[in-house]
Amino acid sequence: AFLNENPIYTQVELAEQLGVDRAAVSRRVHGAGKIQKLGKRVSHELSRSGITRRLSACVSL
Repeated sequence: AFLNENPIYTQVELAEQLGVDRAAVSRRVHGAGKIQKLGKRVSHELSRSGITRRLSACVSL
């Protein structure tokens, strides 16, 4: 819930707020399929447009 409310929290900040070890936060974030990108955590899944761009790049090679 904390991660969805404010995706710019670091793992250390989340661990302090939740009263758990940073490693526990890391496992949960990774398990949720989130990565840190541009200072915030986002889903690691590709969008349809991302898939299309990658496919177009591969075909053009």
